[in-house]
Amino acid sequence: MQPGLINPNRNLPPRQNPATNENLIKPLSAEHVVRPPGFWSGLIVDLMVILLACWSGYLYYKYLTIGGNLLVYAIAASSLLLVVSLFDTLLTKSFTRRIVIVVAEVVVMSLWFMTSGMMSFVLAVAGATAFFMLWGELQSRREMENGLEVQFFKIARYQLNKGITALVLFGVLSYLPLYSQEKIFLPENVFSSVYGWAASVVKGMYPELELTGDFNNFIGSITDLKVKTNYDFAGLPDDAQKLILQEMNAQTIKAIKDRINIDFSENQPMHQIFYNYLKGVVKNWEGKFGEKFLAAWAVVVFFIMRSFGFVLYIILSIVSFFIYQILLATNFIHIVGESRVHEKLEYS
Repeated sequence: MQPGLINPNRNLPPRQNPATNENLIKPLSAEHVVRPPGFWSGLIVDLMVILLACWSGYLYYKYLTIGGNLLVYAIAASSLLLVVSLFDTLLTKSFTRRIVIVVAEVVVMSLWFMTSGMMSFVLAVAGATAFFMLWGELQSRREMENGLEVQFFKIARYQLNKGITALVLFGVLSYLPLYSQEKIFLPENVFSSVYGWAASVVKGMYPELELTGDFNNFIGSITDLKVKTNYDFAGLPDDAQKLILQEMNAQTIKAIKDRINIDFSENQPMHQIFYNYLKGVVKNWEGKFGEKFLAAWAVVVFFIMRSFGFVLYIILSIVSFFIYQILLATNFIHIVGESRVHEKLEYS
């Protein structure tokens, strides 16, 4: 080429082999796999959900078979499962993928109960649990799709409420094949904790009523309430008051013993007396109504546990919101706007 002339091919792109799509100057493939942001993070979250479901089912199964404090650990594991599932819903774009994960959750939770010999019943319980979980999933996803902004509490409300309902239903129905008269749904140590909480609530409304001590203290508090506004009693000498109080205590004790029809010591703690009375009532009802009682008992337990689930929903919503803010602040997730002015979450 003569000096001073410009090479017409200087700015042309390098030739490529059309058969292999390789650059003839630098023979490297021009095609490579590009995974979307958060690909591995999404897989890890999915795996966490399945492992937590498996662990929750195992803890609850062990609680039903050996008792103890395992119920507390099962509730804690289930709560963590609900929180992680909420974020999996927020960050998973494919509804089909979430269906697969929910089905996997229910399957691994139910594995431990398949040794009961009631396979059809276990499958029915699993189906009912999956139905409520997917119902909450669908409602949350609809809220995300229809909203212009990410309304965290609205999305969490559907997911957590339906998730709690599903887990309570799973717990109650899974308990039925293992039911026995000797083992009431709540063991005595768990009942004692629930009773202590209820007694403190009553104490706040009626400070004079003594429910946390033994039976004598309880009777004494009732008698004191009866004579508190009796001005004639207040004018009597101390010895006369003492005799009247003793007589009233004896009458109240006899009336209560005749009414509840169980044997107990007057020095016995109140929570033990209530627990034994409840066991006796359950035993009598089962003997009277047979299988119908079991169905009614399951319904009662379901609504009692679901009412406690409302408190759990409030706690998990607040905890989940703080985690959500931390993830945004650390840029683990971020909010992006779509062309239709619609916000959504995705991994960074």
